[in-house]
Amino acid sequence: MSYHHHGRASSLLPSESHHSSGFTPSMQRLMDKQREYEAFYKIHQQSQQLLDFLSQFSDQYDVLDGGSEAVGDVVEHWQTAFRATHLALASLEQQRKEAEKNETSTQNLLPERLVRIPVATSNSGDPAAQHDHGAKAESSSLHAGSA
Repeated sequence: MSYHHHGRASSLLPSESHHSSGFTPSMQRLMDKQREYEAFYKIHQQSQQLLDFLSQFSDQYDVLDGGSEAVGDVVEHWQTAFRATHLALASLEQQRKEAEKNETSTQNLLPERLVRIPVATSNSGDPAAQHDHGAKAESSSLHAGSA
């Protein structure tokens, strides 16, 4: 590659630069507008990506918010659970002391039930169906007892 020096001096005047580059003023304006459009389009794409990211973040935040509410509910009920446990243990200790005074065995002393869980006999998740099933079972046991 060889560089040739032209004998002509270069000038920075607009008229010569436009004519030397071969672009008319309207062509130059069109190219400027195209560059502006490309820059605007890039900004638009980036803002769309930011919107998508923030939307996903919002969805994840909603999940976290729901989870923190569940944790808050559990923590709120801990005091009640600890109080029930304390009452059961205090009752058990009182029963042991009474058993020692009466000189009876303290080996089989157990606390009262702390939690009662209802057990459904139907596999159906419909509460009305469970109620109907319970009513049918009750009526069939009444009929069986009368026979």
